[in-house]
Amino acid sequence: MMTAMDPMDSTPLRLQDFKEYAERVFANIPSGLVILSARLRILTVNRAFLQMFGVPQGDVEGRFSHEVISAEGFADQLAAVLGGSVPRADGMLLMRVCGGEERLMRYAVTGMYLAEEEEEEEARLLVALEDITEQERAFQALARSEARLAEAQRIARLGHWEWNVATGELWWSDEVYNIFEREKGRFVPGYESFQACLHPDDRARVEAAVRKSIDDGSDYRLDHRIVLPGGAVRHVHEQARCIYGADGAVERMVGTVQDITDRKETEARLAHLAHHDPLTCLPNRMLLRDRISQALTYGRRHDRLVAVLFIDLDRFKRINDSLGHDVGDRLLQGIAERLRKSVRDGDTVARLGGDEFAIALTDVADVDDRILCHRQHRYQPVSPRRRRRGNPAEERRHRHVRGQGGGAQRLPLLP
Repeated sequence: MMTAMDPMDSTPLRLQDFKEYAERVFANIPSGLVILSARLRILTVNRAFLQMFGVPQGDVEGRFSHEVISAEGFADQLAAVLGGSVPRADGMLLMRVCGGEERLMRYAVTGMYLAEEEEEEEARLLVALEDITEQERAFQALARSEARLAEAQRIARLGHWEWNVATGELWWSDEVYNIFEREKGRFVPGYESFQACLHPDDRARVEAAVRKSIDDGSDYRLDHRIVLPGGAVRHVHEQARCIYGADGAVERMVGTVQDITDRKETEARLAHLAHHDPLTCLPNRMLLRDRISQALTYGRRHDRLVAVLFIDLDRFKRINDSLGHDVGDRLLQGIAERLRKSVRDGDTVARLGGDEFAIALTDVADVDDRILCHRQHRYQPVSPRRRRRGNPAEERRHRHVRGQGGGAQRLPLLP
């Protein structure tokens, strides 16, 4: 049975009623709540506010807000909402709590209306406060950690990535973008776009390593090359591991990629220095021995011969003694260049040391010693006309060097 509501029962909610209601509701609200009057006096607060500021309830009610809430610019925010220039104000401020400690608070100020009561001020503002000091500290610590990680990755030229195998989504750290020289925001990383960055000669090997890792869950580590947008080639070292989902299948792959181009170039330079003469850049004795060994192996398989020519320069010591070692070095470099241009691509010209050179002739079908001797490279002095056009040092060099001595040896094929 329904009865009509007495219009007199719809009177505005009075402050005392609000206090009783607020005490029940505010107890379960973790944010600090403050109700202010039009004169900015504190009418009531909740328990969270008291704990937040470290003050007893009797020390805050009736006091002006600025006496309890000390924050630069906060009074202006209250005045703006109270005056009606803005309906709401929110933001973050450092507020001083009991004991003088400053805490970072997120605040929200809204206007409110309660019916006026005798002997009590009208409630006009509701202030909600949330202490986010620890959150901000954690955020700042995380930001510093991420900045240190980014700087460490930049110095080490190492980035990290994560690939969702199911969706194909690929995430790159900033340093991976730098290594691949792709612009973040414009280049969308994905497995197919990653494959497009691989050097064509390395693509199949990388794809096989990734597929094997997914199939058996093993980690993979490998060096490979990538092609930059401008066409340059960069060497990288990549390693990755699989992350399994609840169903036991591979869900994600996480890994790192490091730019090792400088290391590879250094290794190549060291390998070249170890196997080549630094003055003439010809193969040295060690590399010549290896080339002859390979040629002999090939010759045994294909019934071919290997011939080695030994060459030295006549009266070379006189060059160094009379004209100096710089002229002698230039002479050795010139001889090396002429010898290099006189042989086939498969043959090897080497410097054994001093003025001694050797030539390994590979894939020789059938020759005798007399024919081999004809293949010796006699040094031919330039004509007087050409000497007149040359420099004095070049002329003096030709007066001293009359030719090259040499000998040839045909290496037999061992059974």
